[in-house]
Amino acid sequence: MTNPLHYGAGLFEGMRFYYSPYGTVLVEPWENIGRMMHSATFFNPILATEIKKIFDNERDVEEVRLEPIYPRLYYRRCARAYDEERNPIIELEVIKKINGKRVVEKRPVELKLRAMHNDNIREYSMAELDAIIKVLAFTNRLVSIDYFPGTLDMVPAGYIRPFAWVSGEKGLKVPTVLKTKEGFDIKPLYLAVATLPWGVYLNEDDYNRGLDVLVAPYQRIGKDMPSDAKIAGNYVNSTININLGVMFGYGEILALNSSKKVIEGSAENIFVIYTLGRDMIVATPPTGSGCLPGTTRDRLIRVIEDMGGKIIYKPFSLNDLYYADAILLSGTGAQFIHIRSISTLNAAKKIAEMMHLQSENRKRPLSIKRSDFVEDRKLINNGEKHPVIDAIRTNYIEMLVTNPHLLAPVYDINFGALANVLGLDKSDFMTKENLADEKAGYFKEKINGIHQPNELAERTKKAARIIQRAMEKVTQIQKKKMKSA
Repeated sequence: MTNPLHYGAGLFEGMRFYYSPYGTVLVEPWENIGRMMHSATFFNPILATEIKKIFDNERDVEEVRLEPIYPRLYYRRCARAYDEERNPIIELEVIKKINGKRVVEKRPVELKLRAMHNDNIREYSMAELDAIIKVLAFTNRLVSIDYFPGTLDMVPAGYIRPFAWVSGEKGLKVPTVLKTKEGFDIKPLYLAVATLPWGVYLNEDDYNRGLDVLVAPYQRIGKDMPSDAKIAGNYVNSTININLGVMFGYGEILALNSSKKVIEGSAENIFVIYTLGRDMIVATPPTGSGCLPGTTRDRLIRVIEDMGGKIIYKPFSLNDLYYADAILLSGTGAQFIHIRSISTLNAAKKIAEMMHLQSENRKRPLSIKRSDFVEDRKLINNGEKHPVIDAIRTNYIEMLVTNPHLLAPVYDINFGALANVLGLDKSDFMTKENLADEKAGYFKEKINGIHQPNELAERTKKAARIIQRAMEKVTQIQKKKMKSA
């Protein structure tokens, strides 16, 4: 009876562990955790609840405003919240009229991820989610203590999938907000985090050769779905599109909206690159057009700007793509991969239509001809990989390696947050030396393993020993409970 099995009411994140000079790291985890907390608000409507409460309880309120929060601005707020060990905040402006005067009040709204924990609903903080993710890197053996490459090794370390879903405990109704005599109640979420070793997302040969992509037969979901959130149900559209693409031999699809504008791939953002001498102009769809505010997208925008490129946020037609020097797809799973060719195929469109039950007012049978299987194919840059693709990738890695504040080593764990999640006190699994180290910022310091391999290995081992003791303590408590039961 779990809701997403029936209605798609779930959310998730995709993150990768990387090997680096600073050990096993996460890249800007605050962006993914913050985006997950934002996605959860569509099922636990914190913002809507706060606005309704303001108008219900404060009669002098005339207006409530929320200034535009662009992805980059929101992610920077998440970075500050992560550093300050608090949750991200969205700020409302509440406009009142008091004694004939207009008064503006700032009203912060804290984002929280409310989920079941030991048969109770609790609010997970950003620090707690971060601790869970990092601990799982250790317990699932994705952490290296002796491999510190001089660059960022982007593939072999592993992938992590935090996800949450609406429970079915309060019935199988579609809404996750339920009407009650007192007002309304909210179905609880369940939270889980999975890790797995995962190499390249797409066909390995395509990373050098380039992708042959198919124009998607199904229209991309529009603004009637929260495409700026990583909602499970949004990916049904991607699934049915890429299924047909793969069946016809293509490596990816390009999804178009109702205005025939290109929005994204099945699981990647898109960048269309034009080079004019030393100048570089890069177009990417704005998030308002229906693309996901990707975390890799956010970093790539910074890289392109640092390279002197100009970013233009606009939807574009297929015709705009054909004259590009290069087209880049990006995502945590896919990393970076360029498009070699773009094809339209009538057969895919017609088969997509045939898969539906037909409308009652349709009189003629659907027909597909052999000629529909002849593709209309356009090569990008004559089918050759443009040098700008490798230049962007090189600059991306250099930005991360030379700016270690963007990297979060897995040994840098908020052990207080971990204790909260496990229902323990820190002293239950940390020695006096551990507690002193933590207070001195020992686990927060970034160590370059190329120059200090022993020191980096020792910090990683210390974190591993603390985690092991914490897990052993929890196991002991569970065994005692089972015996007493």
